[in-house]
Amino acid sequence: MFVATAAASTSIFVPVYFIPLYYQFVRSDDALQAGINLLPFIAFNVALALANGAVMGKKPYYMPWYVFAGIFCITGSALLYTVDENTSDAQIWGYSIILGAGSGAFIQLSFTVVQHKVEHSLVPVAVGFCTLAQLAGPGIALVVSNAVFLNEAISGLHAISPDVSRSEILEAISIASSGGIPSFTPEQQTKALHVIVKAMSKSYIISLAAGGLTLIMSLFMKPERLFSKGSSGVSS
Repeated sequence: MFVATAAASTSIFVPVYFIPLYYQFVRSDDALQAGINLLPFIAFNVALALANGAVMGKKPYYMPWYVFAGIFCITGSALLYTVDENTSDAQIWGYSIILGAGSGAFIQLSFTVVQHKVEHSLVPVAVGFCTLAQLAGPGIALVVSNAVFLNEAISGLHAISPDVSRSEILEAISIASSGGIPSFTPEQQTKALHVIVKAMSKSYIISLAAGGLTLIMSLFMKPERLFSKGSSGVSS
């Protein structure tokens, strides 16, 4: 449950960080407009989290939710990995909806499961343990994915023009705009944008791995009812 919670948080925070960044680089959107493009992801993430809570209260079979979440997180992450500078907004929204639905389906589920799997006296400890995963998981994931993005982008841009300094490249990336690197020719700017977008797409490998790990773990879970009929869905 700890690992599943970390995987769910990773599958949420990686796209929350990189989808707006994509729009700032490729479409030259400001921060607000770039954030608006996250709405399809957020809407389906919240909708599936609410649906999970409602359905678990009546049919508390948790194992199918992890299977669903794993498949959708794998599919959404794999599709976002294919995004380039020519991908349409509709495609990106569709891909993000799939990932949002998958991550939302189990973002809170582990908290419910652990409360019914441990002794009553250990419920606060189990909930705190999952809370740690919910906070630490995306923190580690964002550090790793951002490091991959920066290293891939810098090495790719150096290949286009070895004379450009590292500091100039880092400044151009930090501005997050399609304006690119001032010293590049228009042709080099086009190549640079492609390099940056492809480097960004590799960040979704970590959410893809999170989805894959969730799916593998789900296959070892029992297809059991979490609590009997007539009992409360949450431990008192």
